[in-house]
Formats: sequence, C-alpha cells, structure tokens
Amino acid sequence: QGLIPVDKLVDKLSSQIERLEPTLVTIRAERQQEELARVIREQQDQAYQLSLQRDRQREEERREERLLQEITDQWLKWRAFTLKPEVDASKKGEYARIAIRLSTGERVLRRFAKDVAIEEIYAFVELSEKGLLNSGENVPKPEGFIYPYLFKLISPMPRAQLFPSRKTLIKDEPIVWPNGNLIVESNDS
Repeated sequence: QGLIPVDKLVDKLSSQIERLEPTLVTIRAERQQEELARVIREQQDQAYQLSLQRDRQREEERREERLLQEITDQWLKWRAFTLKPEVDASKKGEYARIAIRLSTGERVLRRFAKDVAIEEIYAFVELSEKGLLNSGENVPKPEGFIYPYLFKLISPMPRAQLFPSRKTLIKDEPIVWPNGNLIVESNDS
C-alpha cells in the first residue's frame, strides 16, 4: 500500500526471486525430464512398431514361402503321377527319341509319345533332376499354379531353345521330332 521507494521494491523482488529460484530451477528440470522421457517413449514406441511390422512382414514372407513350397511339392507329386510312361520301342512312328544331357552331366535317352506337349519333356527333366521319377502320388493339380522351370532346354545343332509349351506337340516341333538332342542349361547362363 502506498508508495514504496524503488530501491526497496527492487530489493523485495530480488529477495523473492532468490528465495524462489531453486524451486523454479527444480520445476524447470522436472519438466525437461518429463519432456525428455516423453520423447524417448515415443521413439521407443516407434522403434517397437517398426520392429513389430518387420517381424510381421518376415512371418508373412515365411508363410508365403512355406505355402509356395507346399504347392510346388504338390505339383511335383501330381506331375510325377501324370507323367506319360516311355513309349515301347516296337511302336515305330509313334514316338520321338530324345537324348538329354542333364545338368549333372548324365545323358538320358527316352522315347516320348508324339502326341504329348513339349512341356512333358521339361517335366521329365525336372523330375529326373530332383530324383522324383516314379514317385508320384494321385493328388489334385494345384489350381492356377504354373510351375517355374528354372532351366532351359537347348538344341546344340543348330543352337535353338525349346520352350515349355503346353500347346505345341512333340510331333510339331522339328527340334525334337523324330529325333532330338537337348542340353539342360540353367536360366542364368
């Protein structure tokens, strides 16, 4: 109340500031700690969510790989079961004689019926290389699955590639009809 000289007012305010400054410093430090803890929690939450997302993605990829492997195994069993048997040598004109050099270096000679698709040769090679000939099971063909052959069949003279067509018949392909010589090459060569 009333007039207070300036120097007394300044002294009074200064003493209050000095008295309350440790409390203010403590409150400011607590707020800084709380803010720092909040930022650290947010960063940890983000890192956790990112890690969780990566784990889910890896699990999904593993699940898809397992499913693809199961479908591939089913297809191989089905294909081994449905592979046409070798044509008897006495049926002249009903088969093509095809010599195949497998990727292992082994040479296989087989008689394929003239009225089967070129894909039959690819299936025979795949099953031979995997050791699955004569090991098929009567399982259903996987719906909509197209087996990815990871090799190509090449005729050495003249050099030409034989594609795994399901529509072209052996008798319609001059590379293998009536006799053919094929080499297995990996797709990356």
